[in-house]
Amino acid sequence: MITLTVDGNPEDLSIISGILSNIDSDGDHIRAENGSKALKVADQYQIDVVFINTELPDSKGIEIAEKILLRQSETNIVFVTRDASYAVRAFGLFASGYLMKPVSEQDIRSTMRNLRYSIKQANEKSRRLEVRCFGTFEAFVNGIPITFERAKTKQLLAYLIDRQGDLCDIPQMVCALWPESDGGPAATNYLRRLISHLQSVLNMHGVGEAIIRSWGKMGINKTMVDCDYYDYLEGKPEAVSKFKGEYMSQYSMGEMTLASLVMGQDEIEQDTPEIKKDKKLTVKCFGNFEVDIDDEPLIFSRRKSRELFAFLIDRQGAPCFVDEIVDILWEETEDHDSAKHIFRTLLYELRKSLDKIGMEDVIIKEHRQLALRRDRIDCDFWKLLSGDRGADGIKPDRYLREYAWAEPSREMIRSLPEKIIKQKKITAD
Repeated sequence: MITLTVDGNPEDLSIISGILSNIDSDGDHIRAENGSKALKVADQYQIDVVFINTELPDSKGIEIAEKILLRQSETNIVFVTRDASYAVRAFGLFASGYLMKPVSEQDIRSTMRNLRYSIKQANEKSRRLEVRCFGTFEAFVNGIPITFERAKTKQLLAYLIDRQGDLCDIPQMVCALWPESDGGPAATNYLRRLISHLQSVLNMHGVGEAIIRSWGKMGINKTMVDCDYYDYLEGKPEAVSKFKGEYMSQYSMGEMTLASLVMGQDEIEQDTPEIKKDKKLTVKCFGNFEVDIDDEPLIFSRRKSRELFAFLIDRQGAPCFVDEIVDILWEETEDHDSAKHIFRTLLYELRKSLDKIGMEDVIIKEHRQLALRRDRIDCDFWKLLSGDRGADGIKPDRYLREYAWAEPSREMIRSLPEKIIKQKKITAD
């Protein structure tokens, strides 16, 4: 049960909400000191019972009650006051009760047994989490938008929706919300607070069961969610017509899904066998790191996924131990285990990106090592090392200039002209 007590008297506010907690210890009992705050609560939560004083610091309780009923027509209104003069007008609103102060627990229990709209009926209504992914991401309950005090809480919900019910662990969620984070204790602790806040907000709206939590992981209970994206995946015509090329537009983490929606994932998967036979990735290392196939850029889900692929290119496709990769790409973090969790997530998403274009086999993973298939890649850096004269004039300082760990290769490239000249002299002699 969700109740709202509105009273400008702190003592009365505490007494009434305390009684409600005794009556329903599992319920959510919200307090508001004035009418303005009460209306904000009504905009955020589907309330079962409102206990409200007729006189409030900033308004008349009867007027606030009228406004709440305009928002939620089947909310029970109970006036709690020392003034009997509003009784006739109160019952004109079909109020569920009119209690005179001081109130006792017996008074409130009696009122609760005789509510106009029973709590049982209210709870039996089909409350479902309604989610809109096409355009900007928004969440609703019974048509009322959910307001999140923290923007990151809303983004966490969006991420879980995007994962379509998959159970996600802490490192995966940290990586999604803070792509540039090292996954250390600060980010992990903040995420735990966001998880608690998200669960509390959904509980307040009566849709707490939309979240599944198990053994340190959490996900979305798809049976409790109405979502345009999910309907689209099922091929429902109404949802298909709603997609206009925008998906969770305020979050970059939705770019992979958007790309899949735009290109048509099923068509890509059908074409995969043909693509694998003769296609190559084109990799540009000088200037901004870019990876293309047929002049179309490969879309990386995160910057760190892109950096991981750049690192493997820098190592010329040779096998690299996972621990070495983690130590170099996350050299500033002290939590090696968390970094390895994030690495595994990035590798999964990177291979998924390559799989969408029929190139998953470009990455080879064996015996805790990663390598690249050189025969599937055209790379300007590799051509330079092989003596390709078309690479003349390349500036070493532009090589993977975004990444500090590439400095040894930049030094090597600076020495290349001298080595090539010497080799040519020897051959001439």
